[in-house]
Amino acid sequence: MQNETLAVIGTGYVGLVTAACLADLGNQVIGIDRDHDKIARIMRGDMPIYEPGLGELVARAIASGRLRFTTDLSALRSAGLVMLAVGTPSAGVGGAVDLSQVWSAIEDIVPKLAQDAIVIGKSTLPIGTGREIAQRLQQLTGRTIQVASNPEFLREGQAIGDFMQPDRIIIGADSPGVAARIENLYRAQITAGTPVLSTTLESSELIKYAANAFLATKVAFINEISDLAEAVGADIGAISAGIGMDPRIGNRFLQPGPGYGGSCFPKDTLALAYAAREMDQPTQIVEATIRANVARSDKMLQKIIRAIGPVAGKNLAVLGLAFKAGTDDMRDAPALPILRGLLAAGAKLRAYDPKAGAVAAPLLPGLDVVDSAAQALGNADAAIILTEWQEFRDLTPADFVRQLQYPVVVDLRNLYAPATMANGGVHYHSLGRTPCLPPATKAARHG
Repeated sequence: MQNETLAVIGTGYVGLVTAACLADLGNQVIGIDRDHDKIARIMRGDMPIYEPGLGELVARAIASGRLRFTTDLSALRSAGLVMLAVGTPSAGVGGAVDLSQVWSAIEDIVPKLAQDAIVIGKSTLPIGTGREIAQRLQQLTGRTIQVASNPEFLREGQAIGDFMQPDRIIIGADSPGVAARIENLYRAQITAGTPVLSTTLESSELIKYAANAFLATKVAFINEISDLAEAVGADIGAISAGIGMDPRIGNRFLQPGPGYGGSCFPKDTLALAYAAREMDQPTQIVEATIRANVARSDKMLQKIIRAIGPVAGKNLAVLGLAFKAGTDDMRDAPALPILRGLLAAGAKLRAYDPKAGAVAAPLLPGLDVVDSAAQALGNADAAIILTEWQEFRDLTPADFVRQLQYPVVVDLRNLYAPATMANGGVHYHSLGRTPCLPPATKAARHG
């Protein structure tokens, strides 16, 4: 099949990664965005988001001649495939999705669309949106324009690897011919054995929501089991390993933490639950997952206060702000409600994150963002770990004992072995494991 030029509308997280990866795979790709400043940044190698390896990938694809960026919609005239990768944030009303950027993009592209162009939904779109897009295009152009769905399954911090070596490629389309044109974008991966599922528009859209809801449910489930394990003196590490050995369950997404966050799970679970209620098919399990995750923040706040004691006036070191390691994304980060609660209780917080400090600072008035873990820890009364960066995993008990005023660590990511921390003199609190106390002479420093 002849190669077609692909235009990616939107150069945010999904759009920029998608454009760069598909160009690297041999396709001709145009990244289009109305934000002149963003396009200028990308062209000079200044990525608007942090994603490991993305800057190098974009530079390589531009140098190859297969990737270019523009704000000029006239570039669409040469594109047989047009991929929508604009934002679809929550509308803030019970989980409804704000599709204003989608409809704005449709209005913008219509005058420039090639005669046989296919419009592809890459953004996470509520079930039925593909049909609505097709109807809107029909109204605006007076002709039938094929619309397809091709959802992304990218993990922030690992997006390039996920794109280049995907678990599956999902395509929703009304005809085999449309699906084949989209499959051609992924010919390298398909040749290498990546499975492809071609289905309907509605099924493709629901696959994305169902996948994220299921993963979010695993996170909420293991967090509840972690609390139970801690209460009965069990070890959540052994429990996660034991149930993960069952191939029907698998071992991924079974690590306890402060709750799920980021751009996908919170928004997509709410959107799925909202859509289900609108169809009079309420999703009780998804609704329970949402409630459990919301409650998780307060549970973690209370855990910190129990471990440290009254926090008013205390200087607390915070290690990690982003919702997960490998990204600077603060959207729905579990750190936000936890740290707001500590600030409201009178704590003085000094925080460090390798990538998210500048993003987090305006979201948390009163938070002192510093440039290193050592600065955060220096003479603090205790340390709280919220994100699983490797830099924090590399810290030793001696680092905490030497730098903290009192060697108390509340680890909400289970980065360390409890016995190692306790034997090193640290009063260590983690998730789903019995708190480990150092010898009384060392623990007395926390009095």
